[in-house]
Amino acid sequence: MGKEHIRKENIKKWTDKLGSFMFYIILIVIFVTAFSITSGGDFSFLGYRVFDVATGSMEPAYAPGDLLIVKKISPEDINIGDAITFRTSVDEDIFLTHRVVEITKDGSVGFVTKGDNNNAADNFVVPGDAVVGKVIADVKKMGIVLRFLRFTAEKWYIFFPAVLVLAYCVEEITLYIKFDDDTEQK
Repeated sequence: MGKEHIRKENIKKWTDKLGSFMFYIILIVIFVTAFSITSGGDFSFLGYRVFDVATGSMEPAYAPGDLLIVKKISPEDINIGDAITFRTSVDEDIFLTHRVVEITKDGSVGFVTKGDNNNAADNFVVPGDAVVGKVIADVKKMGIVLRFLRFTAEKWYIFFPAVLVLAYCVEEITLYIKFDDDTEQK
């Protein structure tokens, strides 16, 4: 065995481990999302929450069907230009994600927000205690999976088989990441 073959074997081992690692991370995200959905939307995992984009108000940054990962953050750490997710009402679990265009400090911190795709700023000030967090990442079109899980979570007899099917699909997708020995040129 030459050095080239040993190097390819090492690459294969690491890509196999990477594929397995990605599978388990995605599986954890699916289950955390499932618990988030079944707990009425008020569940966070290590200060992170997931939301799906329902409208086009933040296009082109975030489109309907995208999944947003939101990190809990102190209102004092939010800056102009940050995309934040906030409760629209204290009594309801309706969330909105818009970009901060102005910070007010009339006794307490508040935020004037605007959707990237909207012509004008929102006609209300978001109080600091209504902020759920700052958007730190988005995954294109994965919000569709979140919506599917939300639908199936209401029907437990569909939910668990659906999660198993999703886990299987994720595992199959990770197989494409693995190193292919047949590409070796002789």
